[in-house]
Amino acid sequence: MLVCDTAIPVWHESYRELPFAFVGGAAASAGACAVIANRAEVAGPARRLLVLGAALELVATRRMERALPDPVGAPYRVGRAGRWSKVATGLTATGAGLVALGGRRRSWGVLGGALVLGGAALERFVVLEAGRESARDPRAVVVPQRARVQDASGSDRATQ
Repeated sequence: MLVCDTAIPVWHESYRELPFAFVGGAAASAGACAVIANRAEVAGPARRLLVLGAALELVATRRMERALPDPVGAPYRVGRAGRWSKVATGLTATGAGLVALGGRRRSWGVLGGALVLGGAALERFVVLEAGRESARDPRAVVVPQRARVQDASGSDRATQ
């Protein structure tokens, strides 16, 4: 994924999980749009796409946040991105739950779909804001770079 091939520490270090978070959010959003736009009787596949996409997004973002070491991953836990992340998670989980439990109830599907759309959009802003915050933190920029330089110089010595 292109966004991970960058000097922004939090994006660069999350190259394994970030694509799955984006794919899950996109699938959940597509399912949410289809649930909102269609009659409940024919929206079964869209409901499943919404719930599976939301689950993928939630699992990938949690795994990403846990896998990132401090200070690189700190923006996902504190500050503006950290607060938004909690709201995005709540919106997505609540919306997916409403859709999953609501079955063919159109009102639950519309409300759940709207919540999932909001959560997926907010999660994109979380990633953007976390990138900005990590780029401003000198520890998040310098510590991983020094570790990579040390690893590279250590591997060069091992081959000599």
